[in-house]
Amino acid sequence: MNENALIESYKNNTPISTLEKQFGIQKWYIYKILNKNNIIRNKFKPETIEKENSIIEDYKNGMIIKDILNKYQIKDPGSLYCILNKRKIQKKFEEKRDIDFNQILKLYNGGKSPKEIGEIVNRSRGLIRKLLIENNIKLRKNGWLRSRKTLRSEKHGKIVDLYNNGMNISQISKKIGCSWTEIKNILRKYHVKFISTHLDIPNFLNKNKEGIISFYKEGKTLNYISKIYNCKSDTIKTFLIKNNIEVINHKKRDSEIRSIILNLYKNNSLNTLQISHQLNMSIKQVSSILYRLGVRTSKKVDVKQIIELYKSGKHINEIAKILNYSNITIRKILNKNNIIIRRDFIPEDNKNKIIDLYKSGLFISEAARIVGCSDVGAGNILKDNGITIRPFYGENSSGWKGGISPFNKVIRTSTPYLEWKIKCFILSNRASEISGCDENIQCHHVYPFKNIFNSSLAKHKCLENEKFTLALTNDSRFYDTDNGLVITEEEHKVIEKTSRDCHPYWKIWQSFPDFALKNFNFTEEQYLSFNEDGQLNGQDAKVCTSNITEEIKRIIRYEHYLGTIPPHTIILTAQINGIIAGIAIFGRGANKNMPKDYWELTRLCVPYYVVRPFTIKFLNMCVDYIKENCKNIKQLISYADPNVGHDGAVYRMSGWKKEGKTKSSYAYFDPNTNQLRHKSYCRRIKGIDKTEIELAEERGLIKIDLLPKKKYSLSL
Repeated sequence: MNENALIESYKNNTPISTLEKQFGIQKWYIYKILNKNNIIRNKFKPETIEKENSIIEDYKNGMIIKDILNKYQIKDPGSLYCILNKRKIQKKFEEKRDIDFNQILKLYNGGKSPKEIGEIVNRSRGLIRKLLIENNIKLRKNGWLRSRKTLRSEKHGKIVDLYNNGMNISQISKKIGCSWTEIKNILRKYHVKFISTHLDIPNFLNKNKEGIISFYKEGKTLNYISKIYNCKSDTIKTFLIKNNIEVINHKKRDSEIRSIILNLYKNNSLNTLQISHQLNMSIKQVSSILYRLGVRTSKKVDVKQIIELYKSGKHINEIAKILNYSNITIRKILNKNNIIIRRDFIPEDNKNKIIDLYKSGLFISEAARIVGCSDVGAGNILKDNGITIRPFYGENSSGWKGGISPFNKVIRTSTPYLEWKIKCFILSNRASEISGCDENIQCHHVYPFKNIFNSSLAKHKCLENEKFTLALTNDSRFYDTDNGLVITEEEHKVIEKTSRDCHPYWKIWQSFPDFALKNFNFTEEQYLSFNEDGQLNGQDAKVCTSNITEEIKRIIRYEHYLGTIPPHTIILTAQINGIIAGIAIFGRGANKNMPKDYWELTRLCVPYYVVRPFTIKFLNMCVDYIKENCKNIKQLISYADPNVGHDGAVYRMSGWKKEGKTKSSYAYFDPNTNQLRHKSYCRRIKGIDKTEIELAEERGLIKIDLLPKKKYSLSL
């Protein structure tokens, strides 16, 4: 190889990458030749000889390399060494060692690394290491080696759990703070099967063709679509071009959207909320675009008009309604202009009434509503009369439900809950069941978690402290894989935007109609039977007999506190276009001595998605049906269980008579399975001469006393 030719071409500003191809040698070898011939690198060449001389003078006067690089803005130390080699100036490594070694040793023993010590004393890491080795100090392992060691000993289980919970290798590596290869090695060690990403991308994209095209036509960016389908934005772009869809330039697209927003705001006089709905954007996006275009979206407040109205005797609420502002805005303006805010005029009788209502246990807002004044006015009256106001949190809050939030968190962080999620992820091949995307996947309860939680809460009310928590977290209804739907975080947010009290299938149909029609046994006509909020109007329902279906099992399991269907004679259901709006189960019950012309109402359940009130009407409809079609039945009986908070109000309002109470009963808590058992769980077994008490003691069961039930009857 001709070294002179290489040096000449380098002097003519030929890039290193071109020299690599031209001479067929690697980069490091080119630099070796240049250094050997004292050629200054092109990255830095002193503009004048004076500058070069000043660099050498600084070096001779004891300035360290690091400071020279900063002073003359030299990026590469190699360029500086070339200048020194050119002038044949010997490198003075000895001068660098003029530092206090005791200080270095103290810092090193204090846990600092050579790199950190070098930054403190303004020396290189290599020099610090050399000094430590020369003084027979045993060096610790590098930080990355230590982290690998701790990773092997402590975090293997966590990595496996994160991977099983749906996180990919890159996400785990960022969270744990180690490399991809290390994560892969650990997963291989524990024989975890790798979930392959979309290896056959063309086929995968063709399967999701409609979704990709619809997303793009809605105005979503290529980057947004690529994140949903877990592929590159360029792949989405080429796919759209192949399908004869024009891909608009991003800058051009932004300018078009800006002009549309400006036109809608100025010419059509739409506000930011209306524009956001029309263009499927957030209010923040619309307002920020208008702000960039120099358009002010906030209302101009007429301060003089507000002050005049207030001085004329109007209250803050009245002014807010007249001018379409909030109460807070009016109050702020009055305070800014140093206007003393009047108190509401409340008669003496009403003042005493507020005090009495508050002392009886009502909240300030409730007392104010009854009297007909503002919350602030009611609060001021209480303060003036020296009454201490109760705090607005915990048990004193109007939204208090008995402190259920901690139990909600306990269930969602329990081991059975995590195991349920893993099972659902495995069944769905760790990908969304709607889009097939395998990034940021979550597990959604089809039948809402809230309803299952309420029914479980009612069932286990009779337990206390630890038993209650254990029974609640081990309720199998939370962990049915049939009730789990694996979807992405984005899809989950879209589904949960709908009303809380809507039908679980309608909720999914509203956002993903094709998926709902394929996977649930509902037709499009049935979905259209619901109102705008996804609820059924029970007034249009008709009662008929039914066999046990999967839908009836599902409703009883998740809606009724017992969650089971007992032996029965007849099941009556209220239906609207084939959708169940109520279930009533009649039978002989547990009393063997009951007359043959008596039926017991063993289950009564109206699903949460039916518009209230409907329970009383449904019960009366069932009674009318039995009168017409089961004429041999003369009496109906039912029991209200106070252990779960039932007092029989539904029966009393339907005209049933109260027949007294049953004897006090009991149940068993099984500490082995952490479940509440019926007293029949310890029934005597044939062939085993043991009493119920002996069987309970043998199994380690704990007896739980229950309150007597209230009995109601209705003569037909």
